[in-house]
Amino acid sequence: MAKCILCTFLLVVLGTSSLSAAGELPPSKLSHSCQLAPNQKRSLRGPIPRPMQLIIDNRFNEDQKKEISRAAASWNKVGLQIAGQNFFDILYGDIPLSIANMTNFDCGGQFGGSTFTYVVNVTSDKLWTSMKLGEDGTPGFTSPAEVHSCTNPISFEFSQQVVRIYSSIVIFTQLQTIVLHELGHALGLNHSCDGDPHDASADYISCQKISPNHPYHLAVMYPSLMKRRPNTPFPEQKLTPTANDISRLECLYGPK
Repeated sequence: MAKCILCTFLLVVLGTSSLSAAGELPPSKLSHSCQLAPNQKRSLRGPIPRPMQLIIDNRFNEDQKKEISRAAASWNKVGLQIAGQNFFDILYGDIPLSIANMTNFDCGGQFGGSTFTYVVNVTSDKLWTSMKLGEDGTPGFTSPAEVHSCTNPISFEFSQQVVRIYSSIVIFTQLQTIVLHELGHALGLNHSCDGDPHDASADYISCQKISPNHPYHLAVMYPSLMKRRPNTPFPEQKLTPTANDISRLECLYGPK
């Protein structure tokens, strides 16, 4: 699981769990137009089959559904730009409790399908804490979202993805930003920089080595988010994928 940074006034967006890791993406899986920076070589995971049916949990209220849909629509604009088609078909549904409350994500079993990604509203504090969801190793800290994915070891494509949102601790004005980040993981992006300084390397730069105005810091896929911007009462928002987010996606979905 990728770890995220926790600093003063920061909200960790999430760590993403890949239950069947396929390893580093081979060059043969990258597009001809890929211009991946040397210090982001380990920032890709793998593509999804397209279009993916994004099933948004009916347990979200109408305002929450709109924010989640806007996040998906932002990635769809990128999909049209770089691949000529949407990444997601946006749907709403009653997600079975067997999936919503799943405590054992076994990639050997079937908890979804290769063309489905579920966005689940977790409202139970007991469930979130009992599953140790959102933990990043910081005592008493819980992040508001997780992605669980299985990866095909041959095609490197994701399948059986579940995005969980712990909505009771999410600042509503940051919901779209958080979901945008989570769906970036679902599309195959790792964080724009490595939030764990002990794991960082020349091919995956540490977040501690970049400045606040660095493109990796400004990216949607930066691993943390401010609850409150310095000297303002307003929370940080990132509502549109940046050039860095898009260029990395082009490596996965551009012409091969």
